[in-house]
Amino acid sequence: MLTIGARKESAASLNVIGLDISTKVGFAHITASSHGGFKTNDIKTLKYTGKETGVSVVRAGTIAKLVLEEVVLINPDVVMIEDYSYGSKFNLATMVTIGALVRYELHNASIPYLVASPGAIKKFVTGKGSAKKDSMMKEAYKSWGVEGTDDEIDAFGVALIPIYAIMPSLFSNSKAARKDAVLAWATINKEAVVRLKSRIGLGRGPVA
Repeated sequence: MLTIGARKESAASLNVIGLDISTKVGFAHITASSHGGFKTNDIKTLKYTGKETGVSVVRAGTIAKLVLEEVVLINPDVVMIEDYSYGSKFNLATMVTIGALVRYELHNASIPYLVASPGAIKKFVTGKGSAKKDSMMKEAYKSWGVEGTDDEIDAFGVALIPIYAIMPSLFSNSKAARKDAVLAWATINKEAVVRLKSRIGLGRGPVA
């Protein structure tokens, strides 16, 4: 990270995929440079086209492999996953089944992944951990000019969190609540953040 008065460092880059995992998977691919901002390369929804419904291992496995295929093509530094929404009464079992298999596929492919809670993502994007989906979509457009479905915006938001944590100078004018959300996440995932910084050549400098 470049700070005032510090010796100039070469630019570091971070390649991140964000996932909002359900029966339809929100997918966002963002690349960032410590000297040049960040770019949203792709934001889309990955859809299962088979006939299986409910808590189906076949459907979950197919979705997990579909996600892995997309991830492997990009070979990111880290995959960020929106963690389970435990307040979802009607489809929690389905989300956990799909989410567990996606994590399993990533692990087997030696692709690092981290998670952030739905509340942390909402607070990061909007400043409020209890924000509604429409507020997320409006704020994403207002702050970054990004449009998409609620799943896609969740994926976009979770992908930005490690970029903010590792390259905070890119977001110098951000809201205090946005910074608080990232600092809380980075504290919980301190060792993982250190490993990620080392992976992209930023060493053990302070987080945010």
